[in-house]
Amino acid sequence: VVHTVNLADVMAELTEEERKQIEDRRKLEDVVKPMCEWVASHTIKSEKKVTPILQQIAKNVGATMPNMDFRVKSALSMMRKTVEYCQRKEITWEDATGVEAAVWNEQRGALRYTVVLDEKTYAAGVKTFFDTMKRKGFNEEFVYNFWYDIEPYNAIRARLWSDDLQSWCLIVFHTAESLAMSS
Repeated sequence: VVHTVNLADVMAELTEEERKQIEDRRKLEDVVKPMCEWVASHTIKSEKKVTPILQQIAKNVGATMPNMDFRVKSALSMMRKTVEYCQRKEITWEDATGVEAAVWNEQRGALRYTVVLDEKTYAAGVKTFFDTMKRKGFNEEFVYNFWYDIEPYNAIRARLWSDDLQSWCLIVFHTAESLAMSS
């Protein structure tokens, strides 16, 4: 059985407030979309420079980097998350500064990596990773150590910035066991 829905009928059943919310979301998406497309394009260019650096460090410390197919967040995903953020914070499509800040915030997580280290060499491997990244011109924005948290999620999560490469990257350091627990 195939069910069809007439959009005009659905729209006619909506309240004026619901129609306004849909219209406002569409306007917000229209503003956010080209910004997120630019961010995605820039992120893809940055990824070509950042990934080989991280892969070499991972190789040097005996780590693996799974999930590489998901390292660059898509423009569509960034747009969806930015629009949801703007709606939660009541940032309208007319607020250029607020929208730009929301997109910029999403950009900082657009290039993300998972690094899996052996549990016996985990601490030393993470330290070597950070030391090498610093020598390569990356600066830490934040480092969260979830191993001390009461949550079942265990990992170290860090976001770094490179002036030279004009790129952010988000790295989550796991052991094989902690990665399995987080999936």
